[in-house]
Order: sequence, then C-alpha cells, then structure tokens
Amino acid sequence: MASLLSFFGWAVLPNYATTFVQNVYYGITIRAGDPRPQPPSPRYERHRRRIFILVVTSYLLYTLYEVFHRVQVEGDFYRALGVSPLAEDKAIKSRFRRLAAQHHPDKISQGDGGPSETYFVYLKLAQDTLLDPARRFAYDRFGPDMVNWGDKKTMQGFLMTGLQRIIPHFYLLPFQILTLARRFSVTLHIFISQLTPPEMNKRSSALAEERLHPQTMQRLGQLVQAARATDNEATRLAQMGFAPFRGDREGVAMLRKGMKEGLVLGSVRASPAVQEAVGEVMERKRREKKGD
Repeated sequence: MASLLSFFGWAVLPNYATTFVQNVYYGITIRAGDPRPQPPSPRYERHRRRIFILVVTSYLLYTLYEVFHRVQVEGDFYRALGVSPLAEDKAIKSRFRRLAAQHHPDKISQGDGGPSETYFVYLKLAQDTLLDPARRFAYDRFGPDMVNWGDKKTMQGFLMTGLQRIIPHFYLLPFQILTLARRFSVTLHIFISQLTPPEMNKRSSALAEERLHPQTMQRLGQLVQAARATDNEATRLAQMGFAPFRGDREGVAMLRKGMKEGLVLGSVRASPAVQEAVGEVMERKRREKKGD
C-alpha cells in the first residue's frame, strides 16, 4: 500500500503542487491588476520549470526524510540505553544500572507491573547484547533479528548465519523477476514523464514540424521514393544473376562454394599482415630486377 501511495504521489502531486505554488508566486510578486504570464509564453514556462524542479526536489527530500524518520522511530538498543554506538562496556553497565533502578518491576506498583516488566526485560536484553562483542558485532550489522539466532558464540558464527539468511532473499523466481520488472518499468515511466512533461514534448514536436518547409518535405518524399526504386532494382538484378542456376542443384552448390572461397580469399587478402607480406615480396622482386 505504501508503494502505491508513493507511485501516486510521484505521478500526481508534482504537477498539482507546481500549479499551486506558481499561482501563489504570481499572487505575491505581481500586483493586482497587472497581467500574469500565460502558459504559451517563455516567461511562464521558465517559471514553471524552475518551480517544478523545486517541487520535485522537495518531495524527494521529504521521502528520504520520511524513511530516515521511520528508522529513527523504530529505535535500537543504543537509544534504549541512552548510550553512543561507540560506548564502552563501563558506560553501558552504568547506564543500565540507572535505568534498572527506575524501571525494575519491584519498584513499580502492582497495576503497572506488566509493561514495566516487559521494558525491563528489553533493557536487560539490550545490555547483554551490547556487552558481548560477538553479539554486538552481529547486532550492528543484522539488527534485532540476530537475537533469535540460537546459541552462536563467535563473530564468524553470527556472520555465517546472517549471510545464510540474507543471501536467499536475493534469489528471485521468474514470476518475482517479472513483478520487479513491471514495478521498475512503472517507476521509470513516472521518472521520465516527470523529467519531460507531455506538453513540452507535444510543443517541441509541433515546432519541429512547423520548421520544415513544404519544399523540403517534397524533396524528402522524392528521396524516399528514389531509395525504394533503387532497392527494387538491386533486388531484380540479383535475381537475374541467379536465374541461370534455378533448378540446377549442382550449379547452386558450386556457386555457393565459389562465393564462400571468394569471401575467404577476400578477407585474407584484406588483412594487414597479408598485405604487408605481399608488399615485402613485391619490393624484393623490384630489388632483384634492379640488381640484374
């Protein structure tokens, strides 16, 4: 659902937002009663292009910030304990003792014991994970999923388990590849449509057609007709050249063999090494004639 909303936002919001911001911009910068730039004018298109770039860039930054904010909201063991990712074991233990004194289930009333006990267990798990170098190494790279990876003790064990769990996700079945290709094609289409708005493409094509003079179009038509006639004549001449061999299998076989040999000899004679050798032989013969 989130991906569909993202596609909808990229496809619809930039154009509407650009129109809205451009109207607001004209309302602020142009005095009441003065004429506003209209769509066909270069000034209007220049303003719209700049505002469109600003809107698309702002929306891109917003989507990136949304992803970053979502990651920050989910939290981690370091944030739960209030320590830095570079904190040492001493700082982690000290911070846990302070939090344990505040959230220990024995110091909370009976009515609030459930949530407090759950949070205290989470803090204890965070401390145990960060104090173990191997588990901390795995947590920094694979996230909280490593808590359920059994009784791994070494960094190599956690690393191999993490790779075994991640690598299969990169294998795609044919229908998954097709789904990914469809999604990518839609995204690419939206990206291209945002870079080159349809109205600009229509206008550029219309201007290109207007620039061609009618006499130029007529000459282009004559050139196309001449090219077609030349192609038909070449085909007819080739067919006439093969006419004597129609129905003669032996003759056709000999012709094919001769053509293959001719192509081979032509390629051999055209090679630089052969031409250089032939030139040396000719030069040697000339010298011999001059010596005689």
